[in-house]
Order: sequence, then structure tokens, then C-alpha cells
Amino acid sequence: MSYNSLPYILLFIFLTLLFLIELRNKNNYTIRNRIRLVVFSVFFVFFGFRGYVGSDWFNYKISYELTSWDDWLTIDYEPGFAALVKTLKLIGLDYFYVVTVITAIQLILFDRLVNRYFDSNVLPYIILISLFPIVVIDLQRNFISILIVMNALSYLEKGRKLNFYLAIILAISFHLSAIVFIILPWLKRVRFKKLTLILLFNIGFIVYFAQFNFYQGILSWISASIGGPFEELIIQAIRDEEEAYGLSIGIIEKIFIAYLLIGNYNKLSNVNPLLLNLCVIYLCVYFYFSTSQSFINRFANLFMFGYIWYYTIVFKYYSKQIGFSLIAIFMFLFLVIRTYLAYQPSLYYYKNILFEEEIYLERKYLREQHYDK
Repeated sequence: MSYNSLPYILLFIFLTLLFLIELRNKNNYTIRNRIRLVVFSVFFVFFGFRGYVGSDWFNYKISYELTSWDDWLTIDYEPGFAALVKTLKLIGLDYFYVVTVITAIQLILFDRLVNRYFDSNVLPYIILISLFPIVVIDLQRNFISILIVMNALSYLEKGRKLNFYLAIILAISFHLSAIVFIILPWLKRVRFKKLTLILLFNIGFIVYFAQFNFYQGILSWISASIGGPFEELIIQAIRDEEEAYGLSIGIIEKIFIAYLLIGNYNKLSNVNPLLLNLCVIYLCVYFYFSTSQSFINRFANLFMFGYIWYYTIVFKYYSKQIGFSLIAIFMFLFLVIRTYLAYQPSLYYYKNILFEEEIYLERKYLREQHYDK
């Protein structure tokens, strides 16, 4: 039995206890604000001071060693992120504390979103660590980019489109995939019909389980036509060695959420149509492009915030309909299983640099062993 997941399970349990305290004091804003601060601080210490955890740390560390203000290399094609990292190196931070600063930026942006769009200060964090481990651990640039645009949704809601598009430009400077967010003004106006959702999701189920890769040729043509860094970004998702997502607890969860969404889409379409449609797009990308884990990780996760939002809506609605204790036990049992499975690989063996020394060669060897399997 692997114990790699244990620290993450303990974090999950701690956050769950905070969530229960929050529910008991939902009208006490003093306690809720204290809980908000505690969640932020614990999350920051846990992930902000992590060692060589995950996979992408290896590439980020190499890039950090090569970067400087004197030279702009091909790896610096996302100037916002490059400028941030170059500045941190200029002031003398080593790689670990660059991760600390990046985590702090991510948390500040995520905290603003949670405070704006959610009733709970804790539940979105629980869902984030349980369902999106790759985002939290590995996708440093992507996560900042997503959070920049999600924080700019308020501009879109107020009709200030110029500010919103400027935010997209800033997000693109952290990760090129943010260009996809230019569809959000259109997505804000869309109202899907029930039959459309039924067809979208059911065809998606067939594509998923048939492992039908219909898009490789199309994306190859697009990448060759565009060229440059966008070509490299697309190629990462269509390489022959890309692994597919198969039958798992994750796909069962998403099918369940998809059918719930079909059932109550009309009820929620006036609450926040944009976030609801982000959830629809997230599910569609997951179902239709499952033959490439890289594509899912980079593109489905662009719309993850809508999925987190809808997940909390499901919890809130069905807690009232079925009874809090029953739905809470069911959902949290499921989330703890997802947490255990997600962080079980040796790549996620947890170390915190405040308490333990990290040895580069040991973690490099561990990473190589994982990919040689």
C-alpha cells in the first residue's frame, strides 16, 4: 500500500473540519473571515513550500537555471511569466522560493474568486486539491493564466469588454492557451437547449469510451499552419505516445455531474450563465479529447473554474433536498477517494522544505523511474 497520499489526506481532513465549523457559523462573519485566513495560510504553507513534488518541477528548474535578464531564449515566449521568474532570480531567490512566490500569487487570485462567487470559503479549496492535483502541483503558468482571466470576469459582467480583453492579453503572457478565453463574451450569451446538452454529452460518452481520436489530423494541420510557439503547444497534445484516459472513478463522477447538469440547466442558466457554460465546455472537452491526457490537462482545465462552481452548487442543492448528513458523507467520501488516488503516484511523495531537505538527484531518479514504467 502506498502512503504517498497521506499528507494530502490529512490536509483534506483538516479542511473538511474547517468546512463543518464554517457551516455551523455561516452567519458569523468574524469566524468565517478567520476560517478564510486559516485556509489561505495552511494551503500556502503546504503547497508554497513543497519540494520537488510532481513532474513539471524538473522542466521549471532547468528553465530557471538558464534564465536571466541578459538573455531572452526560446523558452521565454510567454513574457509575463518570464519577466516574473527573471525578476525573482535577479533578487537572488532559489528555485524553491520562486515556487513559494508563484503559489502566493495563485492563492491571492484564487481567494478573490472564492470570496466573490462562493458561499463557502473552504469547499472550493477541497474540490481544487481533490479533483485538480495537476493544476495545483504542476501547471504553474497555466494556473496563474486561468486565474487572471477568471478574476476579470467581473469586467465582462459589467460590460467593460476592453478591460476584459486586456486581462486576456496579460493571461496569454503567462500561458498561450489563454487565447481560448476570447470565446467567453459569446459563451456568456449562450443558452443551451436541453436536447442540445443531451446530444453533446451522450455523443461525448460514445467518443470517450470508443477512444475515438478524431482530432489529431485537424490539430496537426492547424499547428503546421500557425507555427511558432502555438505549434509547439498543440503538438504536445497530439504526440503518438500520448496516453488516453480510460474507465476510472473520475469519468464516473463526470458522467454523474453531466446528467445532473442536463436536469437543472434551465434552473441555473439565469443564476450565472457564464460559469454554468464553462462547466459545459469543461465536460465536453474532457469527453471528446480524452485520448490525450496533455490536451485534457491544458485545455479542459482552462474551464475548471466553472466545474468547481457547479460542483458546489450540486452540494448545496442536494444537501437541502436529500439531507445534509447523507449527501455530505457521500460527496466527501468520493472526494477523499479521489484525493487518495490522485496523489498516490511516487511523483507526489510530499516533502516540505521548511522541515525536510530535498535532494535533487533522488527526486530526479524517482521521476525517471515513474516515466520508465
